[in-house]
Amino acid sequence: MMNLPMHRFQTLELHLVNPSDSRWMLESIVRFRSRVYAQRGALRSGDLALDEADLTAWHLIAADGERLLGCIRFHVFDICELERFPAAALANSRCIFSEGDRRRCVEAIAGYASTRWASVGGPMVQAGGLAVDGAVRRSGIAAALCMAGNALIRFVGASCGLVFAAVESGSADIGRRLGCSPIRSSPGPLEPLIDRFHDSQVSVMSIDPRAVTPEVDAQIDEIGFSLRREFVKLEAAYG
Repeated sequence: MMNLPMHRFQTLELHLVNPSDSRWMLESIVRFRSRVYAQRGALRSGDLALDEADLTAWHLIAADGERLLGCIRFHVFDICELERFPAAALANSRCIFSEGDRRRCVEAIAGYASTRWASVGGPMVQAGGLAVDGAVRRSGIAAALCMAGNALIRFVGASCGLVFAAVESGSADIGRRLGCSPIRSSPGPLEPLIDRFHDSQVSVMSIDPRAVTPEVDAQIDEIGFSLRREFVKLEAAYG
């Protein structure tokens, strides 16, 4: 079970930032994420510029008043985008792999999309950009953001998703407890890849939002209910 006491979550402010919200808000999120990544040695290229991936993502943030504590972002793809999804997902991640790893990654994503996504239909959600202030990293905020993200995936009606999860930061471990597993390659699961942009190992994982224990499932439902006013922002696009 995720180590996330619900009384702790109830005091945490979670907000969903619409892609059409102010550029200033998006720039604040990107500056925060860049600082967190640089502090843990996962970014060698200085501040991340605000790019198209940020401009088209839904950003879920955790805050304490005016202080930003954590963030994660989500891209929602329609089934009609299935063919462009592998390249688009890799571009959104900003990961830079060797040519061989890049080919394996794209082929594995394409295989996942053409089997799992094509069979279940509906939207596909890509999660990424998880960052938590180093001063509160062991407070359960990362788990809260990921569980809220699982609730978001369910809300838009998606049965599958994808995440490029950093191994060293613990993101991949959180993902495993929330329905994530390495996507399949040949002859087995795709092994973690070296990402030269973030200077880290990355596990490319599928997301099954319902593949969780009953206890975690109940927590996700509770978090989703508490965020119903935030999720109203999604209804115009995916309701």
